[in-house]
Amino acid sequence: MKTFQQFIPKVFVLCLLLSTAACSEKDDLDIPGHTIPPKAVLSSDQTTFEAKTGALFVLEATVTQGYNVQHEWRIGDVVIGKEARLEYSFPEAGTFEVVYSALNGYGADRHSFTVIVSQGTNPGITFSTDQRSFERSIGEMVRITAKLDDNITGTQSWTVDGKEISTTDQLDYSVATPGTKLIKHTLTYAEGTYTTQFTLTAVMSDYGNRFKWREGKDYVICLKDDLNKVVAADVENTTAPYKVETWDGSEKQIFRNGYHFGYGPVPTLEYYNFYNVATHSVLQWTGMAWPNNPVDPVTGAMGADPWDGWFMDVNSTGDVRFVHFFALWDSHPNPSPDLMSSCLTVTDNGTRIGVYSFYCCGADGRPDFVNYQALGDKYYEFKMIAVEDMPQVE
Repeated sequence: MKTFQQFIPKVFVLCLLLSTAACSEKDDLDIPGHTIPPKAVLSSDQTTFEAKTGALFVLEATVTQGYNVQHEWRIGDVVIGKEARLEYSFPEAGTFEVVYSALNGYGADRHSFTVIVSQGTNPGITFSTDQRSFERSIGEMVRITAKLDDNITGTQSWTVDGKEISTTDQLDYSVATPGTKLIKHTLTYAEGTYTTQFTLTAVMSDYGNRFKWREGKDYVICLKDDLNKVVAADVENTTAPYKVETWDGSEKQIFRNGYHFGYGPVPTLEYYNFYNVATHSVLQWTGMAWPNNPVDPVTGAMGADPWDGWFMDVNSTGDVRFVHFFALWDSHPNPSPDLMSSCLTVTDNGTRIGVYSFYCCGADGRPDFVNYQALGDKYYEFKMIAVEDMPQVE
């Protein structure tokens, strides 16, 4: 009987624990009041506001009903804020319809209003780009410089989605994730502050976390730890491995995406045949350059040999790893245990581009990804920068 009496409390405790665990696995769906749609009020009930370029427009939302509420501020399809407090600098004059939404899984509460923006007085800032909205790929660097007139002194700050990235006159931002990002430059000087807003749309390959070569763009391949050091072709020996040089703006340091005219359809896995603009050479998996690729007489596009294609993987910090497509193919016309692929790497004390080679088929001769996966986080050694974002060399 004593044993039975001891058993009952244990069973009760066990049942209680199981019941508690089951409840903890549920979300708040069964909690009264948690399934209602949100409601929110804005810090002003005006429907029309006035603002100036260069000045922060500030408005705040307060949730009055609902749980797990998310905030969203939009101008058309562009999200300009995701916090309860909106601090936004309109990049240009005009009339803008802004929509605030309080969102949860049970509904939305939206408030729309109009902002009439007039041109503010620029205190004397010249940016390296006239664009205020632009697109970049993951794995690509965004570089913007702000030059102040000689009579202006002050401090500068660059933020991306509210996080400070730079306090100098230059922003170097490595794009690691897709989506819309808000870049803000703020000058604090004797007369106050002046803020300039940029909208970055970050894209990625349709086939994975890879760099996407933007249509019609030429790129510079920079070393991730020194953006002024770039990959260049050897114009004296066009079959030699590419070199590493200091940026001077010459065509031997510029690369272009090849097009598969004369070779059948473009591969669907989105690898790239990048060609040097000066030599028309493409880098092979062995690290040697193959020169004199065909050029379309009408478009000027350079032909692409499918056997010299590269994937451009991107890691969590926006660094790029070039890997020959053999490493990621799931088939090959002539599979063999001796078939090798490679990743680009910097060799010869940082003066040349070489390759790290590895087998890409198993013992049965079929392609596998074992050796590629074993690389882990190695060989993410490069950044891609559009030519337009590089410093202009006189």
